Amino acid sequence: MRFKNIKSSNSKYHLNIYIRENRLINRIFKLTMSILLIIFLTSNFKLMLYKNVNAEKNVWDGSIATSFAKGDGSDNNPYEISNGSQLALAAKYINDNVSNYACAHYILTNNIYLNYTNNWKEWDKIEPKNTWISIGGKTRFSGVFDGNGFVIYGLYNKVQKVGKNYKHGLFKNIYNASIMNLGVEKSFIIGSKNNDAYGIVDFLWYGVIQNCHFSGQLIGEHCSVSGITILNKCGIVKNCYNEGTIITGNSCRGGGIAGSNTGTIDNCYNKAKISTKSKGFAIGGIVGMNGVDSISDKTMKFKNSKLGVVKNCINRGNISCVKASSIGGIVGVNNNDGTIKNCINYNKITMKSNCSVIGGIIGDTADGNVLNSENKGAINCGNKCVYIGGVSGTIGSGSIYMCKNSGTLKIDDKCQDIGGICGGPGDFNYSVSNKIYNNCNSGKITCGKSCDDIGGIAGEFNGTSYNCSNKGNINVAKDSEFIGGIIGNTLKAHIYNCANQGDVVTYNSSDIGGIVGFFGALAIINDQNPNVIAKLDNCYNIGVVGGKGSCNVGGIAGESYARSSNSYNTGMISGKFLVGGIVGRGTLGDNNTPSYCYYLMGCTRMINPMYNDTPNKLGTVMSKKLMKSNVLKKKLNSWVQKHNVKKYSSWSQGSKNDGYPYLKLIIKIN
Repeated sequence: MRFKNIKSSNSKYHLNIYIRENRLINRIFKLTMSILLIIFLTSNFKLMLYKNVNAEKNVWDGSIATSFAKGDGSDNNPYEISNGSQLALAAKYINDNVSNYACAHYILTNNIYLNYTNNWKEWDKIEPKNTWISIGGKTRFSGVFDGNGFVIYGLYNKVQKVGKNYKHGLFKNIYNASIMNLGVEKSFIIGSKNNDAYGIVDFLWYGVIQNCHFSGQLIGEHCSVSGITILNKCGIVKNCYNEGTIITGNSCRGGGIAGSNTGTIDNCYNKAKISTKSKGFAIGGIVGMNGVDSISDKTMKFKNSKLGVVKNCINRGNISCVKASSIGGIVGVNNNDGTIKNCINYNKITMKSNCSVIGGIIGDTADGNVLNSENKGAINCGNKCVYIGGVSGTIGSGSIYMCKNSGTLKIDDKCQDIGGICGGPGDFNYSVSNKIYNNCNSGKITCGKSCDDIGGIAGEFNGTSYNCSNKGNINVAKDSEFIGGIIGNTLKAHIYNCANQGDVVTYNSSDIGGIVGFFGALAIINDQNPNVIAKLDNCYNIGVVGGKGSCNVGGIAGESYARSSNSYNTGMISGKFLVGGIVGRGTLGDNNTPSYCYYLMGCTRMINPMYNDTPNKLGTVMSKKLMKSNVLKKKLNSWVQKHNVKKYSSWSQGSKNDGYPYLKLIIKIN
C-alpha cells in the first residue's frame, strides 16, 4: 500500500497505518512461504520414500534364473548379474560344477536385494524369507567376481542341515580367484559348529580380495567369525573394511577382517564392535591368528617367503571379552614367521576377570615380529588377569621394535605380568633370544592390590631390551612386588640405553626400581642358558620411585643380583627399609656391585624406617650442580668410549631433561 502527498498534520497518523499494513503483508508473505515449504518437503519426502521402496522392489523371490543378463563369462565379456535370481544361478552353476562356470568372470550391474532389510537387525529373532547358500560350497570358485561398486543387501544365513560344505557367507571356497569392488550390507549371519560366520569369503587360497566391505552382524558359536574372510592361505586381502557387530561364543579365531592369515592383509580397517560371550580365543581387531600355525603350513614357504603379513591396518572397533585368551587390537596370536607392521589400534579393549594374554596390537607374540605400530586405545582388565601389554601381551622368541603405546592400562587386583609395551614371556619363561628395542611408552599404568611383575616397557622379560623409554606414570596399590620403570622382573635380560621419566609409585610393596624391580638371580634351577647373565648398562632414571611402607626400593634396581654399569638416578627414592639411590637391596661382589653408577645427593628418603635403617650407599653420590655440569656427562661418555661405541649410545646435555645428561638414541615420544 502506497501513500502519496501525505500532509504534515496527519503524517503521524498515516505513518502508523503504513506500518500496520506492512506488518500484515509480511505476515501473509511468511504464512504463504511456510505453506509452500511444507508442500515442498512433503512432496520431497514422498519422493524419497518412493525411491527407497522402489530401490527394494526387485527383492529376490527365492527363484533361480535360467540365464544371465548378458555376457559369455570371458574376461572381456563377463556374465552380467543384475538381480538375486541371477546371483542364485551363478551359485547353482558353480556349486554343481556345471561346464566352466567355476572359473568364469562375473560382474554386477546393479545393487542386489536378497531380502527386505527394514528389520534386518532382528533376524536372529524373526527370520527373513530367503536364506543364502554360499557360492563355492561343493566346487571351489577360481574365476573373477567384480562387484563393480555395487552392494548386495540382505544376505542371511544360519545353521544349515544340507551339509558342512555350505558355509555362512557370500562365498565359501575360492582358489586363485579374485573378488573385488563389492559390498555386503545389512546382512545377518549366524554360525555354528563346523559352520563359520563371515561376510565375503570363507576359505581364500592364493587369491585376491580387494576393495570389498561388509556391514552387518556376525554371530558365532563353536566356530570362527570374521568380516571379510575366515582363512587367508597365501592370498591377498587389500583395501577392505568391516563395520557392524561381531559376537563370538566358545569360538576360535575371530577377526574384523580375517580369522586366520598366512597371506597378506594390507591397508584394511575394522570399525565393528567385537565381543565374546565366553571362552574366546585368538580374537583380533584385524586378524585372529596370524602366521604359520601348523607343520604342513611351513611347506608353503617356497611360494610365499613371508607367511602372515599384516600391514598398514587400523582398528577402530571396541573389543570386549569374558574369560578369553589371546586378544589383540590388531592380531590375537602372531605365530611363526608372522609380521605386523605399520598398524594402529585406536579403540578400547575391555576384559572381564580371569582373562589372559591381552595386547593393544597383539595378544600373543609367540614368534615373528611387530614393528612400527602404535596402540592408542585404553586397556581395562578385571581381577586375576595375566600377561597384559600396551603393544603385546606376551613375547616368545620374536621381536617388538619401533612401537609406541599411549593408551592407558587400568588393571584390577591380583593381576600379573603387565607392561607398557609387553606383558611377559607367556609359555617362553626363560627365552633369551627375544628382543624389545626402540620402543616407547607414554601410557599411564594403574594396578590394583596384589599385582606382580609390572614395568613401563615389560612386566617380565629375559631377552634383550635396548633403546627404550618410559614416560608413563605407574601407580600400583599395596601388597605388590617386582615393579620397574622399564622392566618389572628379570633373571636374564640385558638392558641398555634405556630411560625412565615416569613415576613408579606404590605403598606396602617390595622390589621397586627406576629401571628394574627385581634384577638377576642368585641361582636358577635347571637353568637352560647358564652362560647368559643379567646385565644393565647405560641407563638413567629421573622419576619418583617407591612409597610409604615399601622395601627394596632403588633408583636403578629395587633388588639386584647382577651388575649395573654407567647409569645414574636423580629421582626421589622412598620406602620403609632397604632404600638406595642406585640399588635398594642386593648382594655384593665383583659381579654384583654397581660400577660407574651415580645418584643425586639427598634423593633417598626413609619413611618410618625399621631398625634405624639407613639408605643403601652403593654407587657414587653427586650434587645437583655437578650432575648438571659436564662432569657427569664426561664420565658417562668415557665409559661408552672404553666399551662399545656402536652398541652403547653416547650422552648429550642441554636444556631438555631438566639439564641432566640424556641418551642420544632414546626415541622421542611425540
